[in-house]
Amino acid sequence: MYVVVCATDKQKTGSRKFWSVLFITILLKVINSVMSSLHVPQTLEQNQAYTDEEMREFEEHLAQQEQDLSLKADDLQKQRDELERQQEQLNAQKMELQQVKSGIP
Repeated sequence: MYVVVCATDKQKTGSRKFWSVLFITILLKVINSVMSSLHVPQTLEQNQAYTDEEMREFEEHLAQQEQDLSLKADDLQKQRDELERQQEQLNAQKMELQQVKSGIP
């Protein structure tokens, strides 16, 4: 790999910042060249932690769990409603007993 530096402004080429930027640019090009020759993936998308099939199965599993939890929540709500209804009946019976005991018709 050959690097050609063209500079028209002597002040820019003599500055420390110019040479630092040039060095970093060249270094990045060398690293990219080495990485591409080694066939090393450069992004996470190219080296997925999970296959598409594994992700699909996991999503199906999550959907099933969500459905199961929704059914359980519905069942628990029905049980709560029934318990509240029974509590209201007990409260009504308790009032009747108290009225009978106190002799209030």
